Amino acid sequence: MFKKIITVVSIVVAVSTGAAAQTVKDFKDAIDSLQTRLPERTKVSAQVKATKVVRRGYGLDFYFTPAMGDFPWRSEDVKWLRDTLKDLMPPSCSDYHIGNLFIGKNKLESYVMPEVGNDGNAIDTKFRTKDLRNVHPFVTRIGEQAFEKGLTGRNIALWQSHGRYFEEKTDRWEWQRAPMFHTVEDMYTQSYVLPFLIPMLENAGAYVMTPRERDPQTNEIIADNDPAFEEGREEGVRIEGRYSETGTWSDAGIGFADGKVTYSGIENPFRMGTARQSECMEHRRDKVSEALWTP
Repeated sequence: MFKKIITVVSIVVAVSTGAAAQTVKDFKDAIDSLQTRLPERTKVSAQVKATKVVRRGYGLDFYFTPAMGDFPWRSEDVKWLRDTLKDLMPPSCSDYHIGNLFIGKNKLESYVMPEVGNDGNAIDTKFRTKDLRNVHPFVTRIGEQAFEKGLTGRNIALWQSHGRYFEEKTDRWEWQRAPMFHTVEDMYTQSYVLPFLIPMLENAGAYVMTPRERDPQTNEIIADNDPAFEEGREEGVRIEGRYSETGTWSDAGIGFADGKVTYSGIENPFRMGTARQSECMEHRRDKVSEALWTP
């Protein structure tokens, strides 16, 4: 009886020790095979790399790098990965099943995208955000037509690629993207975003915000009541205008002033000047207040 107990204990210790000794290196051939098979299946090129393999009972948990999240995962892809990993297991782990699969610290299942439908209805998935239409409208246009099944109440941030930036190495303004096929992305993209895409979204009821200037007009006029900077105005530097008032006007506090040729990072031209205000009156042409700016 004593000999049998010793034998059983020895077997358990041997199995536990052998399983605990498994490392990522033991699965190198399996991971290398996945590096070929997974891109072929998904048509996406990304890195397949495991950081560790952890034994939990008779299951093996695989931890992959965040690059695995670049693949478009669906439910059938997760099942395929489990089956493929099981088939590629080294002989020393043939008695173990595939446990949890992780990308970083998150389970692979959390990366699964919802199935695409074609009935026109939105897919009910955890990735959907709460409908925030009309909760925080930026702009409310009086008398506008509402498109309840369109984009009314939607706020969309959209910009037409990049633009010019000042390159210190060449001492000039340059397009941010490189030339390609006789154009640059900074100009090509806005050729359809400005005249077509943005108006289409706005006509469907959306409010569209564009961080980049949406007006291709190269001439700009800033009408301001404060005098502009007095330094010399060379070619290409802003042209000063003249401001005048008639009627009743009063001070409205701090405002904009074009006070310098160039501004540093801590200077705010919108706090360098003043603002003016006048009371709005109806049916009193004799009390009209006018502001005139002449270039």
